[in-house]
Amino acid sequence: MQSYEIDKGDVHVQSEQRQQGERSKASLVRMLLLVSAVSTTEFCYAVELSFVTPLLLQIGLPDRYATLMWSLSPLLSLLWQTPLGHASDNCKCSWGRRRPFILAFACIAAIGLGLVPNGKILGLLLGDSETHHPRAIALTVAGLVLMDTCLDSMLSPLRAFLFDNTDTEDHDVGNTLFTMSAGVGGILGFAVSAIEWKSWVWKS
Repeated sequence: MQSYEIDKGDVHVQSEQRQQGERSKASLVRMLLLVSAVSTTEFCYAVELSFVTPLLLQIGLPDRYATLMWSLSPLLSLLWQTPLGHASDNCKCSWGRRRPFILAFACIAAIGLGLVPNGKILGLLLGDSETHHPRAIALTVAGLVLMDTCLDSMLSPLRAFLFDNTDTEDHDVGNTLFTMSAGVGGILGFAVSAIEWKSWVWKS
């Protein structure tokens, strides 16, 4: 009888350990899904850093202004990050507090991403000449500001969304995964930017 009780206790302990392992695995998978969005954000950042300045110089923006364009989005982020965080914390949308802001920033960043590489083409359609591209410069800079500001602003609700949907004891692991996911996105973005796409497409 005593041996039976010990075996029963061992089975109970093993069952609890198995359940805890399954919960930990489910929690890890859930956190990986929650942090996956930051990979795309950092991917876009890396591609943006690689291509925007050469594009601006190519369409005729003077060198001394090319780097100044990058200061616009940090300035805007500095001005509206605090009101944005307050608005997100008090959002009553049925989607939740963070999703509406994440979706809005993603859509605006996508518009900026479309403007940056196509600014010259759109400028020509709007009246630019082959040698003078004021409209193309304006559209490309607008795309840069939209994309960079929204990508920057999206990081705060993404991190808050992670913390809102995980237990307190999982926050340290979630924060680590968030940072690792951002690093993976950046690595992939710079790797993609290093590919000679014209020669690759021509060969294929």
